[in-house]
Amino acid sequence: MTYEAAENAYQERRFEEALSQVEEHLNEQPDDLRALLLRGYIQFFGFENKTAAASCYSQLLSLAGDGPYRQLAEDGLSQCGEPAPLAATPWLGPIIPASTPLAEAAALLAASIPEPEELEEPEEPVPEPIPLLDSTPSPTAEEEAELARGWLWVDLTSPEP
Repeated sequence: MTYEAAENAYQERRFEEALSQVEEHLNEQPDDLRALLLRGYIQFFGFENKTAAASCYSQLLSLAGDGPYRQLAEDGLSQCGEPAPLAATPWLGPIIPASTPLAEAAALLAASIPEPEELEEPEEPVPEPIPLLDSTPSPTAEEEAELARGWLWVDLTSPEP
């Protein structure tokens, strides 16, 4: 069976057949994002099974990178009443259900904090900055007159060492 056959059965509201065909397709291509999304739609819209649909959308979310499939999976989870995982905010740490006892939650959070890395000395020493010389001569009266007419004065002489 092909994905297209499953999609046609879904569109014709033959949900049992659509689910059977999409499952068969996913046995051959388990990472097909379109098929995973279709399976979620069949569960949610066809059978009104939010739990099974949320499972499909979660699986899709774990495989989809950034893009439309990720957004569709997040939208599907939202329709099922499930919050989408906060994969884009790893600095928040693991998601711990509110029903987790405080001591267990603290242990989970502590385990998720990485150990600080030892600071290493740089391989090459960083050179000291070269101080600027303040030996630029002041412009003469004639140069001041040229500057007043809008000319830019640039001193190209090299400073004495």
